[in-house]
Amino acid sequence: MQFETRENLIYKGKASITNGRFSFDFVVPKDITYSFGKGKVVYYTQDASDDANGSFSEFIIGGTSPAAHPDNSGPEISLFLNDEYFNNQGITNPNPVIYARYWMRAVLTQVGNGIGHDITGIIDGNVTDPVVLNEYFEADLDDYTSGSLKYPMAELSKAGIH
Repeated sequence: MQFETRENLIYKGKASITNGRFSFDFVVPKDITYSFGKGKVVYYTQDASDDANGSFSEFIIGGTSPAAHPDNSGPEISLFLNDEYFNNQGITNPNPVIYARYWMRAVLTQVGNGIGHDITGIIDGNVTDPVVLNEYFEADLDDYTSGSLKYPMAELSKAGIH
């Protein structure tokens, strides 16, 4: 079967549903591809008894706005192992989950257009091979300026444990 994939995710988040309706806002990052093309919104919802899904692709995305306001501040990040209740003296298992909380004034980019445009992590001090973490990030419910990241670790080397 042939199918088309879309590699360039601009935003992934959650929105509240009230009486079967939802809406959400987000800021399109400056580092999208500037060429114009068809965009696509994909949505999915579920509750205890039903689920629903759909998509919409009848809009054009691309270019840049001369009215865009630059945001040169980085995110605030809090790091933990397994959950946000982990403390510095805590004990974990050999396969912990890196848990990070993010807060931004604007939008945390998820586009991933290369160096400096990804959420990355360095494991075991290996700076030449950063781990790209974009797909592990999810924005908070109804808030594109905050979110969390959960990255499952494989067995850590003894050198990587400090």
